[in-house]
Order: sequence, then C-alpha cells, then structure tokens
Amino acid sequence: MKRNVIRRKIAEPRSGHDAEPRDGGVQSTSTAHRLLTTLEKRRFVQFDRTQSKWHVGARSFTVGATFARRRNFTAQAMPYLRKLRDLTRETANLAVVDDEVIVVLTRMESREIMRSLTKVGGRVAMVASGVGKAVLAPYSDEDVSAIIRRHGMPRLTEKSIVRPGDLFRELAAIRRQGYAVDDEEACMGLRCIAAVVYNDCSEPLAAISVSGMISRLTDDRLPALGRTVHEVAAELTLALGGVTAETQSS
Repeated sequence: MKRNVIRRKIAEPRSGHDAEPRDGGVQSTSTAHRLLTTLEKRRFVQFDRTQSKWHVGARSFTVGATFARRRNFTAQAMPYLRKLRDLTRETANLAVVDDEVIVVLTRMESREIMRSLTKVGGRVAMVASGVGKAVLAPYSDEDVSAIIRRHGMPRLTEKSIVRPGDLFRELAAIRRQGYAVDDEEACMGLRCIAAVVYNDCSEPLAAISVSGMISRLTDDRLPALGRTVHEVAAELTLALGGVTAETQSS
C-alpha cells in the first residue's frame, strides 16, 4: 500500500534582501516544519533522511489503536446500557476519564417524556459528578488529593461538594454501598446514580449511570436504582474481561 508522505522542503540560503517577513508561503512552511519537528520529538512522526520524507510515527499508531479500542468498547457496552435503560426506565450513560475530567461517550435515551439533560461529549469535573465519584472511589486518598490540587473543587451548583473532607466521606460511602449519587451537584434538578466498570487489573475503566430529573429519581427509588446500576456495571466488567473489586478481594 502506498503511504502518504510529507516531503521536507530544504530551504536555499537567502540574503537579507530576499527574505520577506510578510511572505505567507514562507511563514506557513516554517510553521509546518516546526510542528513536524515537535511531533517528531514526541514520536508521532518520523523523518526518513535518505528519502527526505516524513512518515507516521509509532506514537500515532498507539493513539490510533487506543481510539479503535475505545470505539469497540463503546459498541460492547451498548447492550448493557439498553438493559439498564429498560430496567430503570431512565436514561443510561457511559462515561470515561479523559485528562482527569469525565467525558460522556454515549447514552441510551429514556422512553419517558422527562429525560436527562446530559449530553454526549459533555465534560464535567470528576468531583462534581456521579460517574466521576464512582471512578474516584477505588483511588487512593493520595491520588484523589492530587486531582483536587490540580483541578480544584468547582462549585457548579449550591449542592456541589467543595470541601475535601466531605468528598472523602462521600467516597467511603460509595465503597460501602457500591454506587455513587450525584444529587444535583452538577446541575440543579438533575440526579445521577453511577457505578464503576473495571479493567482486567481491577482498575477503573469507565462508569455507567442512570440520570434523570429529581422528580423521577426520588429518594425512595435511590437504593433500588443503585443496586441495579451496580449489578449491570459488574456484568459489563465481566463481559469486557475485567475483574471487579469484589472478585479480586475474594
């Protein structure tokens, strides 16, 4: 297969009179070269000096493979999101951590008229979301503290957790009960019940949740919804070849 390549342009020496700072073509070539050089240092591209050609580097293949696995992971999760939606009659979500921020990958919409406001691709602080707290619960206190130092504890609503001590008590409760609750902490009027999905090393891989208006996710429904989300998350963990914390400890 013929590879797409980018040829490195070898610039001829210029005199002071020939160089024109306002020449857009020269500036564009210079910018492109600097970008390629930076990518080369990070192994996203490599330069073949014998042919004076640029090629895709090893790091690009690694990133591409990770993206492909994530897409496959999302496809595998869909039947479990559908099951969760049908069991709870609420919108089911799948989210992952990206640069220490929660990102919603996909969702299965509720058939009810009143639905969740969560958007696919939406980003929210880990400490201010149900899926984020579900993922944080298996972390050590030191790792959680490091995330707080780097990202703070934003007050998104009047019910957001903004004190480290309160967050640590919340995470301890999540470990005991097996699920997390976002009680209007990211958006007023919206609740979310989440549980973590583990990888084959029993580390957090993602989280699934159900979300909806507080008028539907009432206090008396929370325990049953939490158990259901926890059970489906465990099923998804096993389907992906992961190991739950309970299995590892037993």
